[in-house]
Amino acid sequence: MDICFLCYEDLHENTLAEVKRLSKFLGKDYDDEFLQAVIKAASFDNMKKEKMSTFQDDGGHIMYRKGKVGDWKNNFTVAQSEWFDHITRSRMLGSKLFKFRYDL
Repeated sequence: MDICFLCYEDLHENTLAEVKRLSKFLGKDYDDEFLQAVIKAASFDNMKKEKMSTFQDDGGHIMYRKGKVGDWKNNFTVAQSEWFDHITRSRMLGSKLFKFRYDL
């Protein structure tokens, strides 16, 4: 089974290259203009705006936060961060996926 592993930090840092990689993984070959339109439509700000306009009248809960790399630091204490790092390292040891980025 083939798996395409994308990191939010990589998408944020080099969006077009990562979307091209995903497109290639899916067996598609789109030009940059089309991919830029997809990037714009799927941007965090655009999706948040669309979600808000959809739910503003019915009182629905909006689950989007900031969409910023590294914002986890505003929600984790130092102890929680250390615990998360320990759990991640111990459970992902030996995995090819154990190359996490938490910042740019």
